[in-house]
Amino acid sequence: MMTTLTARPEAITFDPQQSALIVVDMQNAYATPGGYLDLAGFDVSTTRPVIANIQTAVTAARAAGMLIIWFQNGWDEQYVEAGGPGSPNFHKSNALKTMRKQPQLQGKLLAKGSWDYQLVDELVPQPGDIVLPKPRYSGFFNTPLDSIFAQPRNTPSGFHRHRYQRLRRIDATRRLFSGVFRRGA
Repeated sequence: MMTTLTARPEAITFDPQQSALIVVDMQNAYATPGGYLDLAGFDVSTTRPVIANIQTAVTAARAAGMLIIWFQNGWDEQYVEAGGPGSPNFHKSNALKTMRKQPQLQGKLLAKGSWDYQLVDELVPQPGDIVLPKPRYSGFFNTPLDSIFAQPRNTPSGFHRHRYQRLRRIDATRRLFSGVFRRGA
């Protein structure tokens, strides 16, 4: 059954059962006091309404039969995946810069398996959802997302979270995937 979603610049019509909702980087690192952004001096107090909006979207997507894909940004405990001094990521990542300034945080920020890396308590993947680790801003880089979308079930995609959404949208468009970004999430 086709659904039409009010969007800008125009509405988009899609089949929810052939679509996926992507929830991006809703981790303690980015949305919880004591997480990396908080420790780096950024204000995370405004994340509660965003989390509530995402809960609403996930509930609606599940009810419509959509696949839910959860991205988690981070690296192995040794930060090999983050890239060394020759990598642009080494110089651009605020998490890596914060750990260089505060060495006691090494191994705690965005390290797979750490509290910081975990999704926030309010957003819990369910059986049938897909959780994808990603080492860079784009969910298409070094992840199986391309392969997942190549399956007959998944054509258009929904994206949540404003962080680096332009990169994701460009990557998705280059791969001929439709997408909608939700304001306030």
